[in-house]
Amino acid sequence: MDGSDGLAGGMTVAGFAFLGVGAWMSGDDALLIECAIVAAAGAAFLPFNFPPARLFMGDAGSIPIGFLAAALSLSGWRATATGRCGSRQRSLRLSSPMRLSPC
Repeated sequence: MDGSDGLAGGMTVAGFAFLGVGAWMSGDDALLIECAIVAAAGAAFLPFNFPPARLFMGDAGSIPIGFLAAALSLSGWRATATGRCGSRQRSLRLSSPMRLSPC
């Protein structure tokens, strides 16, 4: 995915923006800020990665972004034990632009 111009950066912005919306809906301010930072970093990268691309993300960028997507999406499973069941599950469903399988 990181070999196509604008694809990895665009998916970063879209995916973390949707995850941030889910965090905002569930009232999780920490997750909202984390998602906003990653989405802003992806948006700052995009102008340099559209055709003709002057910068290439490569594996050094796409692997940490994928790790952040998984870690931030699945971190809500800890919150389930504290009684906040469903708050981040909504965030996980809203992050579906990054996933290929349905909810």
